[in-house]
Amino acid sequence: MDFVNKGLSSFWIIILSFIGIFFLINILPVIILITAGVWGVSYVIKATRKWHINRKNFFKGEAEKSEKVETIKQDFSEGFTTGKVIDVEYTEIK
Repeated sequence: MDFVNKGLSSFWIIILSFIGIFFLINILPVIILITAGVWGVSYVIKATRKWHINRKNFFKGEAEKSEKVETIKQDFSEGFTTGKVIDVEYTEIK
């Protein structure tokens, strides 16, 4: 009974390390793939629900949201030249 009160023997440490390595190599990737699949499915479901709700609301209140737009007939060049024009001198860099 020499092994009493010595803690874990080297045999148990080796066994536990092999179990840990087995878990990391074989089981952890499966858990990660399942988690990614569940997340992806839930993301797609939420996106389609959001799209469906927005599509319904888009056509519902169209008459209330629309405004009458008046067309203004003016030359666009007049709008740019009515203010002060600042002349800037520059030199080209070669």
